[in-house]
Amino acid sequence: MKMFIFLAVAAFCFQGCFSYLGLRSDANDFPENIYVLPEVNSYGSSTVGIFRFIEPPNLHGAGTQAAETVYNELLKNRIFSRITSETDYLPQNLKKILRFAKKKGYDLIITGEIFYYFDGSSSMPVHVAESIRVVHVLSGSTVWYAKAIDKAPPVYSSDYIFFKLKGASAPPASLLFERNAKKFCSMIKNMPAQVEGDADQDGISDKTDRCAKTPVGVNVDQYGCPEDTDNDGVYDYLDKCPCTVADTRVNENGCPVDSDNDGVCDYLDKCPDTPEESRVNLDGCPVDTDNDGVYDYLDKCPCTVAGTRVNENGCPVDSDNDGVYDYLDKCPDTPEGASVGKNGCWIVKWEEPLFDLNKSTIKPEAYPALKSVLKILKKNPALKVMIKGHTDNTGTRKFNQTLSQKRAKEVVKYFLNSGISKERLSHKGLGASAPLNSNNTELERAANRRVEIEPVQSFSKK
Repeated sequence: MKMFIFLAVAAFCFQGCFSYLGLRSDANDFPENIYVLPEVNSYGSSTVGIFRFIEPPNLHGAGTQAAETVYNELLKNRIFSRITSETDYLPQNLKKILRFAKKKGYDLIITGEIFYYFDGSSSMPVHVAESIRVVHVLSGSTVWYAKAIDKAPPVYSSDYIFFKLKGASAPPASLLFERNAKKFCSMIKNMPAQVEGDADQDGISDKTDRCAKTPVGVNVDQYGCPEDTDNDGVYDYLDKCPCTVADTRVNENGCPVDSDNDGVCDYLDKCPDTPEESRVNLDGCPVDTDNDGVYDYLDKCPCTVAGTRVNENGCPVDSDNDGVYDYLDKCPDTPEGASVGKNGCWIVKWEEPLFDLNKSTIKPEAYPALKSVLKILKKNPALKVMIKGHTDNTGTRKFNQTLSQKRAKEVVKYFLNSGISKERLSHKGLGASAPLNSNNTELERAANRRVEIEPVQSFSKK
């Protein structure tokens, strides 16, 4: 019967203190396992930080007072070898406090909440209701929790920690924090060494631990599994790249995959299939040193002049296949098979003099060269040529002019007789006005007795 009355009074007190200030405690804030009378506390050598208690909006400063009262009582009883007051730390969100505590190197934190505080009146009792909790920093799990309610006259005094027997008359409300602190400290002396049945010592009970074989000392989440900060599927203690960008595919080490092994991770790689050992840029694409659109590893001409049109091998285009690149070729339509000079223009090479002195008759030894020109004309049926006759400097200007024209006509006659149409052939004489040599020796003069054959317009190769 006494127990029934006791339970009814306790329930009334809880209900009254919450309804009086309009405060409500969320059951989800409390740990699943509440330790009231544990057997032993082996946390004595822990580094502990005590933080300001959560307080109602109208009780500014009460949270700091409650925390410092507990701090002083813990110091006096030497319950922990190293304890620090952190009541100046303003955030009261538990996650923020735990992050701060990790940086400071705390093993445990102590915090709490004031549910009700009233100094009393002629009709209402002095009344304090508060809780305290001890949290393991690395795991974030609550290892100890208790709640105290104190009331003083004018009503019959009561003193409860959960469902303990009533105590003596309470002191004034401003000192109730001290008495609660003594009660808490008395119980903390017997705080359990760890959550019951915690094989991997991560602070999470084996009953709720989803990763029961976590290595000792590894930070775990609320389920007892190693933390995975970047959510890449690799636990932090194994993750060599702990800050991977979200949704990035990673390897067994937690690092972004680099499929082509070019040193650029796939999520940044714009060329994910680069051949092995190819030098790449920051985008993971093969380097193109000369910016010709052909990657270096494919480029057979890696130093092409800027702006030059190139083929699939990265080499400058040679449209007429004369061996001179277009950007250097001053005669880009050289007929197929023709010999050219450095500038890409057609050169008819005469191994022997074409004409004797003052003669226009073609010497027999000149015909092999003429036949090679004839072959080019037949191979390029759209090709039209200009045949220019020349002389050495012997004789008068008028004589040389006439002689050079005759020599040009002789070559035209040869091509006509060989089947080349008249429309494709034109000629003129230049006399001695354009010598190849200085005319100082007989050999130089012989070389100047010649004809030159030049294309006169663009043509289509067939």
